[in-house]
Amino acid sequence: MIGHVERPAVYAFNGPDTFLLILDQLMLKSSGRGNICHLLVTLDEPVATLQIQAALDENTTYQWMCTLRAQGGSWFKPPRWAVDQRARAYPVPFYLLADTNALELIARLRMINPRRESPFQVQLLGQKDTTTQILITWHHALMDAHGAELFVAHIGQSLAGEPVFFDPNPDVPDHSQWRNTLKIKESLDEISHLPFMSTYIGRGRSRPVVRHQVIALTEKQTGAVDEKITATGAQINKSLFYLAACARAVRHIVTARGGTVDDVVVSVPQDRRRRGAAGPMLSNQVTFLFYRISAAGLDSLKGTVTSLSEQMMDLMRQDFPARFHRMMLLCRHLPPFIYRHMIQQPTGKRMASFFISDTGQSLDRFETFLGAPVKNAIHYPPNMYPPGLTFIFARYKGRLSVTITTMEEELEDVESEALVAALKTELVTPAE
Repeated sequence: MIGHVERPAVYAFNGPDTFLLILDQLMLKSSGRGNICHLLVTLDEPVATLQIQAALDENTTYQWMCTLRAQGGSWFKPPRWAVDQRARAYPVPFYLLADTNALELIARLRMINPRRESPFQVQLLGQKDTTTQILITWHHALMDAHGAELFVAHIGQSLAGEPVFFDPNPDVPDHSQWRNTLKIKESLDEISHLPFMSTYIGRGRSRPVVRHQVIALTEKQTGAVDEKITATGAQINKSLFYLAACARAVRHIVTARGGTVDDVVVSVPQDRRRRGAAGPMLSNQVTFLFYRISAAGLDSLKGTVTSLSEQMMDLMRQDFPARFHRMMLLCRHLPPFIYRHMIQQPTGKRMASFFISDTGQSLDRFETFLGAPVKNAIHYPPNMYPPGLTFIFARYKGRLSVTITTMEEELEDVESEALVAALKTELVTPAE
C-alpha cells in the first residue's frame, strides 16, 4: 500500500476546520452552495483510466479519507472526522470530454454533505479508456488548497520526500485565552463595520448561479505584473499588490453602476506551514489577516499598496495571525448558532467586500501525474454569498493566473467582462 502510516478512527477538527465548517453552514443557508473546493488538473498526454483507478485503490490514505464522516459540532461538542466502518471508496466516475467539460461538471455537481459522504472526491474526464483531466472536489473543512495540491501530487507519485499527512504538533486550546478572544473580536468589529463597498446588491434568487472565469497571463504579461509589483513596493508580499488591484477593479464596477465608493473590507488567508514543507496535508493550516482600505486610499494603486503594507505591519506587531488562530481553536467549543452569529454580526451578514487568496508558486512542484506531464492546474473556489465575489491568484510554470468566481445574479455578463478587463488593466498596465 502507498503512503502507509497510521490513520486514526477519530480525527478532531482543528480551529480553522471548524471555522470553515461554520462558513459552510452560512453558505448553504444563503445560496444553497456549500464550502466546496475544486482543483482541475489537465495532463499534457492521456493516462489510462484504469491506471489512475489502480493508484487510488492502492493509496490507503485516499481509501481512509473516503470513509470519513463529520460528527459533533453542536452544543459544546467540537466537530470531528470519524471512520464509518460501512463506508468504502467507490469506483471513480468517468466522463467523456465529448459530452461534457470540467466547468459544466462543476456546475452540476451536488454539494458534499460531510456527515453522509466522502469529503474528498475524484472525477475523471477524457476520451474512451484514457484520462486527460482530473477534477478533485473536497469539503473545505477537510483541507486547504495547498494541502489538496500536496495530496494530489502524492496520489500522482510526484511528491518529493516523505509525505506529511497530519500535523505532528496539533494545537491544544488554552481556555485562559478567552479574554484574548474578546479583544480579537473587538479588533474585527473595528475593521469590519458597515458601510463598505461591494458588488452585492441582494437581487439574486435563493440559489444563485455561479460563474467561473480565468485570466491566464503569458510569461511576458507575468513579467509586466512583476515590474508593476516592484514599482508599487509590494515585492516582499505580492499578495498586497493583488489585493490592491482587485479592490480598484471592484471600484470600477461600483462606479460604473453609479454606486457609492466606500471603504473595502477583506480577509486574507495565511498559510502556517513552513515554506517548502510537504505538509501537513490534512486539516486547514491557515489563519487570517483582515484589512480595511479607505475609499480615498483607492485613488492610486501604489497608495493602496502602501496602506495595506502599513496595516500588515501593524497586525504583525499585534501578533494578530497567531491570536486569531488561538481564537478559532477556542471557538470550536461554541454552539454553532453562537459561532455563526459572531461571524456575521460585525458586517451585518455582508461578510466582506470580496474574498481573495494567493496560492503563490506552490503548484510549481506539481510537474507530473503518474508519469504524465501536467499541462495546467486551476483552482475553482467556493463563493461565499454575500458578497458572491472571489479571486484566486496562482502561478504555474512562470505564468500568473486569476480565477474570478461571481454570482450571475449580482454581476451581469457585461459587468463580469468589465471586471475581468479592469483587473487585467490593474495587473498589467505599467504604473504611472
